Amino acid sequence: MTVVIAVKEPALAISIEMTVQALGLTPVVHGDPTRLGELPLTEKATLIIDRHLIPRDTEGFFSRLRAQQWRGLAIVLSEDEAAAPRLTDAADYAVVLEKPFLNADLVNQLLIAHPDPPATAYIQDGAAAP
Repeated sequence: MTVVIAVKEPALAISIEMTVQALGLTPVVHGDPTRLGELPLTEKATLIIDRHLIPRDTEGFFSRLRAQQWRGLAIVLSEDEAAAPRLTDAADYAVVLEKPFLNADLVNQLLIAHPDPPATAYIQDGAAAP
């Protein structure tokens, strides 16, 4: 279960990568935001992307990704609350997390996209198993 991370800030990319790993998912940090057409999206991969990396033609961008047989969830990170409706209207499989966001909000969205990540097998009654 892959999560592709495309964000501008290196510190944020590392933080997200660690969260994804903690859930037992496989993070792939996409290092070149100018080459979004080459995102390594498998069919059910989740895409975490900074709103500023999405081209102005938001609907076209998501349509091109769908044309590549990608069927995963897009988690768009944005500090612009007003942009949320435009982004979610462009893709019915996109959710917007407003920056700054709580790590728990990101985890909740990842658990929606990947209901049984490997790490949850080690959690019993709210505590990590020995």
